[in-house]
Amino acid sequence: AFPIGSMGTAAGGFGQSFWIGLMPYVDQAPFYNQWNPNGLYTGYVNHASSVASNGALLSGKVFSFVACPSDAQSALSGPLVMAPGGAMISSYAGIAGAIGNFGTYVDSRSTAGSTSNCGGACGPVNSAGFFIATRVTRIRDMTDGTTSVIAIGEQSDFLTNTATGTKYDGRAGGGNFGLGFTMGTAGFSPGSERQFGLTSINFPVGSKKFAVPTGVPVNGAANTPIQSIHVGGAHILLGDGSVRFISDSLNYDTLRALCVRDDGVVVGEF
Repeated sequence: AFPIGSMGTAAGGFGQSFWIGLMPYVDQAPFYNQWNPNGLYTGYVNHASSVASNGALLSGKVFSFVACPSDAQSALSGPLVMAPGGAMISSYAGIAGAIGNFGTYVDSRSTAGSTSNCGGACGPVNSAGFFIATRVTRIRDMTDGTTSVIAIGEQSDFLTNTATGTKYDGRAGGGNFGLGFTMGTAGFSPGSERQFGLTSINFPVGSKKFAVPTGVPVNGAANTPIQSIHVGGAHILLGDGSVRFISDSLNYDTLRALCVRDDGVVVGEF
């Protein structure tokens, strides 16, 4: 199975993101072997009850495999309780699925998501993608074929608040509230909480203007777009392990079909 997209802890606190499960496969076995998955807050290291040893592992450390070299946004968060040197913020987000109907596909796996911490709504969440909250997926679940499912999408540029015109960090991998790329969700219901590290696609590639209900960076917003600092598009990682550069002009329905693992829609060339 692939790692759980975002998980809570048995104690009901914020757990860890899918990045932790990937660590042994990206030359980070020593890190993984030291990581403590037990406690109230495991991937969340900004609380007095966070696992102190996990914070120490993260503090001030930049992991190159989660950072786009061109990303002008800060690689590290500000000081956190258990990571005074800051925690790494990822330039990439796990794809949890897509919102809405397209082609012959009828969306039945979107829920409203959390209504707290986001000025009324964090945005709808989906569980039809590659990395989903509280559950694992397997190759057999990718009935569209792993070459036609996006696992991870790039988020290497600032977003712009549509209300104020100011720029802000909208990276799902810790940027949208400065909590670090290991931050997971709370609880065990797919639509029950904010889903740090994941995004459910609700905007075309390259979307930079994004509503911020509170006027400040959104805490756990569910629909931050695939977008980049690169001209003309952004990078994606497909389920077969290949990397592609997709255009800002990619048809929106095609994008959503690529973000759902089993929609049955024939994508063709993209």
